[in-house]
Amino acid sequence: MSNPGVDIPAYIVLAFLGVLIALWGVQLKRILVSLVFGGLLGYLAWRYTYLAWNSILISLFFFFAGLLAGLIIGFALFRLVISLTASFFLAHMITSDSTLQLVLLVVLTPVFYVVSTIILPGVYAVTGALIIYTSLVVLGLNPTLAILVSTVVGTIGFYNQWKSLHKRHN
Repeated sequence: MSNPGVDIPAYIVLAFLGVLIALWGVQLKRILVSLVFGGLLGYLAWRYTYLAWNSILISLFFFFAGLLAGLIIGFALFRLVISLTASFFLAHMITSDSTLQLVLLVVLTPVFYVVSTIILPGVYAVTGALIIYTSLVVLGLNPTLAILVSTVVGTIGFYNQWKSLHKRHN
């Protein structure tokens, strides 16, 4: 049975979200990228305005302005935004030096831009499969069966997304 204190409806929704991402992540990428980039710009705007002015009200205004700008930019320039976001996170994982982070951002963004159409189906399929696996295990499903279900959905999702990308490019 499920774990006590587990928010069952939330994990059911999370499993459904995992299926959507695994099967149709590439097709939903503009929306997903817009949300992530909007959140990232909103967070950065909030963080640096709060550090500069120490005002919650000003920081909230800039958070929502950054969120809105990020949503619009993310939707319009999604491949560039994917590349910038991936480069940003990777640079922050590698080093805490701001100058080196900027250099890595400039160097890695074109690399991610070129390989984004190749790796995106795999990233979405694996991410969706991991979300499905985690949700099913927390909901009390046998881990072996959860691996089987998430692997099948991830494999079908990868095939569907790969086919969708190559149909558009040919």
